[in-house]
Amino acid sequence: MRPFLRVLAACSVSALSAPLAAQERTLVFTHFLPGTGLDEVFVRPWADELTERSNGQLKVDIQGGDDWLGNVALQYDQVESGLADIAFGVTSLPRGRFICSQILEQPFIVDSRVQGNELLLHLFPEYLGAEYSNVKVLMLSAAEPGVLFTKGVQVRDPSDIDGLRIRTTSPAMGALIQELGGVPSTGAPELLYDDLAEGRLDGFFLEWWSFTQLNLADVVDYGIQLNATSTMNFVVMNQDIYDDLPADQQQSVDDMSLETFYARTNETWSTFWEPGQLEGLYSSMRDTFENEGGVLIRAEDAPRDAWIEAASPTIARLEQDLAEHCGQGIIDAAHAFLDR
Repeated sequence: MRPFLRVLAACSVSALSAPLAAQERTLVFTHFLPGTGLDEVFVRPWADELTERSNGQLKVDIQGGDDWLGNVALQYDQVESGLADIAFGVTSLPRGRFICSQILEQPFIVDSRVQGNELLLHLFPEYLGAEYSNVKVLMLSAAEPGVLFTKGVQVRDPSDIDGLRIRTTSPAMGALIQELGGVPSTGAPELLYDDLAEGRLDGFFLEWWSFTQLNLADVVDYGIQLNATSTMNFVVMNQDIYDDLPADQQQSVDDMSLETFYARTNETWSTFWEPGQLEGLYSSMRDTFENEGGVLIRAEDAPRDAWIEAASPTIARLEQDLAEHCGQGIIDAAHAFLDR
């Protein structure tokens, strides 16, 4: 054999016997919030750690609410269909899809983000997982309980709701507002500013992060921190994309999922912040609202017991409806866990 052919053959055998290099992959991660706030404090640190854990093989392209895949109601659909590989969204939109997950939206069922996350982690294996069977669930997380903000009229007691047009974050809270004599409505958070400014709404429930990101302090006068309602966020991944990953890359994703995610979101929302830093941020947001002229009834001064008593008939009906769809077991399991 000629020398050149011997060298070529040797190289070919060597190439065949060497392990194949792992293939790099870029995952498209979409969410619905405008600007870069969520990217900076949550998505980008998460993405960077995923890249590090996968030895640089998994990279993440983040597309937020300002991009064409930023519709809040379509985040789950985009992952399911393959338009996005991973998405952060809310279970309350579109309505009626995640019925059993609405347990977290029951009025006054939890009073903090941490308590809500613990409840979700407890309920997920037996009662909630089936609602997400066609995707890879990376996280189900409780949002910070919403504050009731109003324009022109201060709300302190349940009777103050009578006649007010209130945007709610869930059908459950809509039912409570209606029971109290108010007029509930639904809609995307990005519509709140114009609806308040142009007189189509009197108030809304929203947590501090979104309230600040959307500059809503400009259009409201009052707030009351009832810790009355939470909403549920998800991070899900396209199942086919996950299944197509090599085993070591799947492990990198698994290491960033569920219990690991809960450990992050419970205490600091991200391990990249110091303990207590998130609460410090929320406290700063509350202080800013008051310093700019807003009147806030803080949680420790709000008559929460009176609101819970007024909400009792509504809560009983909502739990009955939930039990008809999901079984009484989820109600009993939630109460047993929260009363432990």
